[in-house]
Parts: sequence; C-alpha cells; structure tokens
Amino acid sequence: MVVITRHGGVASNYDCCNCPCPANFTGQLEVSPSSVNLVPGGTAQLNATAVYQSCTASLYFYSETAVSSWSSQSPSVATVSAGMVTAQNGGTAKYHCRVD
Repeated sequence: MVVITRHGGVASNYDCCNCPCPANFTGQLEVSPSSVNLVPGGTAQLNATAVYQSCTASLYFYSETAVSSWSSQSPSVATVSAGMVTAQNGGTAKYHCRVD
C-alpha cells in the first residue's frame, strides 16, 4: 500500500509480507456445541474449527466440519456424519471428531 498526500508526494510505503510456507495444523480442534440433547429422530449440527499457524506465528481458524472424520461411541443411540448428529434411541453417546 502506498499512502500519497495530494501535494507532498509519497508519504509512506507499506509492503505486505505473505508467508511463503503453508500454515500448519496446531493440533487444536474445537467442536461446538460440546453437547446436545435430542429426542429420537432429532438432529443437530456440530461445528469443528481447527487452528493453524503460519511460519510468521499468525494464527488462522478454519472450519473443518465437512472434511473431518466424525464417529459416535454408541451408534445405536446417535450417529454423526459431516458434523450432523442424529439421535437414534434414548441414551447417552459421545462423539469424536478428527481432522484428517
């Protein structure tokens, strides 16, 4: 970006530096909401947000909901696919999310 004053010429010159290396996954994955209460047949959307860090230490947050691996501890109670959890029967089930 160049800042120009009308009669004074170039006042300031700013060069934006882009990091040449790709951002790396930090291992931090946040799933929200952390729990849901549903009746059988009910559904709820879960969201997975991953934290990435560039070589300049900048943090980036990306939704990884659709591309993550989702699983249910008790598929007879609840199933989960692409972040959509569906209650099958009464009970308690834990879900897991992993960025591939």
